[in-house]
Amino acid sequence: MWSWGHLGFGYLLCWPVARLNGNGSMNDSSALVLALGTQLPDLVNKPLVYWVAVLLV
Repeated sequence: MWSWGHLGFGYLLCWPVARLNGNGSMNDSSALVLALGTQLPDLVNKPLVYWVAVLLV
């Protein structure tokens, strides 16, 4: 999945939680944590593809 896909999927999962909390939207700090957390798989996986030959199957 691409980086934008991770970000969009994470937002779609967190949006109902923000709506249920009553404020209707996320604040800046939770949006930043969401953005960094959804990019973590790409920051770990993409470099490993080039360094570890096992993942090139």
